[in-house]
Amino acid sequence: MEYKDVKVDESESENDQEEQLSDGNQLLKYLSRPVVYRWVMVIAVIIIVLLLAVLFLIWKSERDLIKKYQNVGRAQKEIGNEQEQEEQVKTKKYLDGREVIDERLSDAPIPLPGGDANLLAYLKVPNPRSMEGEIKIVDGDGVISMVHNLGEYRVYESEDVSTQSNILVYYTRDYLGVPGKYKRSLWVARRGKAPRPVFVDEYDGRQGIVDGVAISDDGTLIAYSFLVGYGSGNGSKEQLWLVNVDGTDHRLVIDDTGQFVERPFRLIPARFSPDNKSLFLDTTSDSEASPKGLFVADLATNTITKAKTPDKFLAGLDFSPTDLRVAWIDFTWKDVLNKRPLPEPPYKLNITDLETGTTITIAENDVKPLSLPKWSTDGRKIAYKVGSYDDAVIDILVVDIVTGKTSKVISVDGESNSVSLEGWLSPDILVYIESSRTTGQVLTLVTDYLFTIRADGSAKKNIDSAEKIKVYGAF
Repeated sequence: MEYKDVKVDESESENDQEEQLSDGNQLLKYLSRPVVYRWVMVIAVIIIVLLLAVLFLIWKSERDLIKKYQNVGRAQKEIGNEQEQEEQVKTKKYLDGREVIDERLSDAPIPLPGGDANLLAYLKVPNPRSMEGEIKIVDGDGVISMVHNLGEYRVYESEDVSTQSNILVYYTRDYLGVPGKYKRSLWVARRGKAPRPVFVDEYDGRQGIVDGVAISDDGTLIAYSFLVGYGSGNGSKEQLWLVNVDGTDHRLVIDDTGQFVERPFRLIPARFSPDNKSLFLDTTSDSEASPKGLFVADLATNTITKAKTPDKFLAGLDFSPTDLRVAWIDFTWKDVLNKRPLPEPPYKLNITDLETGTTITIAENDVKPLSLPKWSTDGRKIAYKVGSYDDAVIDILVVDIVTGKTSKVISVDGESNSVSLEGWLSPDILVYIESSRTTGQVLTLVTDYLFTIRADGSAKKNIDSAEKIKVYGAF
């Protein structure tokens, strides 16, 4: 193979270089034209402005984020300071050693449903053996407005509701882990505010228990009875106490209410008079078969006299929300050898006027027992239960006091359910509980179901369920 020398044409290379230089000069000449130059500068300025805007937005977002975290930290610090102030809240001690908590705990807001919807307060207990649960306030659809978790408290059956001032009052007692040592609290929950204690104290459980609570219609005054010496084995006596809703003027009114009534009866607060000058007291004892009726305490003279009611056991006593009338069930007692007497027909639903003492009968049944009369919120109707646990069917009826007309709301299977009529949420909506249970020789309650239903039997709603539910009232 032969290789030949390749000669490069130097003239052609020089020509190419000249052409490239010529092209560069032409580009410079083109860019140097006034119109093109201005457009290039405009584009460059726009790019620079956009870059500066992006950098400003990044800086601003970082600054806002830092400010946000600073505000959160400041808010957390303020909350911590408020909690510390609440923990250091001042107390006032009374001669009996009880304490009252300052008003500063009362203003925590609670969301409420819109409008003027009536609210229902009740105790929900998942485990009745411990009685620890929560107090809930809901509207007619079950929408929660407030929950007071009582995980550390043992709730007792002492509560009342002021429908006019929208206040719930209830009593709790908590075991402190030391034999005989308890903490007791009397709480108030205003509509739209957090529940707060009127007083809190620690005491020896053998000293006694709170036996009943009542709040005045105007929501300013609370009465409660204290059963002194309960469980001590040395006998007991019932005291009557008063305290303002804000915790002030906590005073003993009557040291021993038993001096005005034959023992073993006890007198517990039931209802204040409209002027708060007197307090109606219901009778209770270990043997309700003995006739007594209502008593009334004069809060100015600290004395107790018999109210204008029949000398009977006023079963299912319920006060009218609009005047001084009470609804109650009357029946006769049947003596049983070596056992407590039993009620037997005829059963009568009565109304007694506490100002005149007049009593009228508005319903009667010669077969099934009547029980649990409940006034409507407008005072025009009374609902009541017909039948008991051993009846195949249990009915809830409503009687119109003005017209005398009676209508059925609902019928429930009595063989597998028990029914508790709890009251009214509004002039036309009732509240009741159906408790399911096992069948057989031993009846065991399983679940309480809380319902609302219209007086005409329509619009039945399941509000809640638990192993135990106790309705406190509507407001």
